[in-house]
Amino acid sequence: MYLTMKSIIFTTFAVILIIFSSCREYPIEIPSPKEIISNRVVLIEELTGVSCPNCPAGAEKVEALLFDYPDNVVAVAVHGKFLSKPLDISAYDFRNQEAEELEDSFKPWLGKPAAAINRIHFPDYEFQAIDDVDLWRTYVEQELEKDNELVLELAQNYNESTRELVIDVTAIPVINESGEYRIGVVITEGDIVDAQLDQGEILPAYVHNHVFRTMLTDIEGDPFTTSWTQNEPVEKQFSFTVPTSEDGLWNTEHLEVVAFISRVDGDRNEVMQAAKIKVEG
Repeated sequence: MYLTMKSIIFTTFAVILIIFSSCREYPIEIPSPKEIISNRVVLIEELTGVSCPNCPAGAEKVEALLFDYPDNVVAVAVHGKFLSKPLDISAYDFRNQEAEELEDSFKPWLGKPAAAINRIHFPDYEFQAIDDVDLWRTYVEQELEKDNELVLELAQNYNESTRELVIDVTAIPVINESGEYRIGVVITEGDIVDAQLDQGEILPAYVHNHVFRTMLTDIEGDPFTTSWTQNEPVEKQFSFTVPTSEDGLWNTEHLEVVAFISRVDGDRNEVMQAAKIKVEG
């Protein structure tokens, strides 16, 4: 059966239309963050390392959360022992004994990157440190949707000549409750330019942020109070002499204090509220 000229033209036009339709670019819809109004501040303790090829992807997830919830998320990047050995071209070694102890406290976990969210072992995930980076946002937002129990305020005073840093922590409860409550205080440092492994490539000028430098309390926190009375503040002061360094670290312009209050219940030590403040002279 032979095609008429009209049918040939129609068929050709239809084929061209199909080709162009199949090549059309459709915009990718990126879901917007939840519109959560919350007074809670969630602590993310990210297990990372300069020799961890997948860790830049984890850092991106953390930065996205900080961008979307700037007043409701604080981050600490823990360079413990695993995959944290400096690279051949590294200028710095972010490892220290406290970071290793903190990393070990979250074991077992499968690998890095992983993150503890408010130090909670969520019942629907096998480990306390969550190694599926795509779940971090879910758990952070889940925590933000809980009722707030504390207002946590920080004040700092840094003496440039003596390098002494004084930190005042004030917790104002909105609940009445008795129990065991602990406080943790961490010093972090950001804007550190140094090498990082990213998949099979070494990035020589990677910017490391929220790097765990030291902890002014025990890894599990120090005793803080045994009861809360609504609107009655509980206060504690810490002092720390910032080390001098000739290699560019301990730059006070890039230091931040992270504090958190946790509730102890058996073997659980879950964060109720966190806060952060920049070090300023």
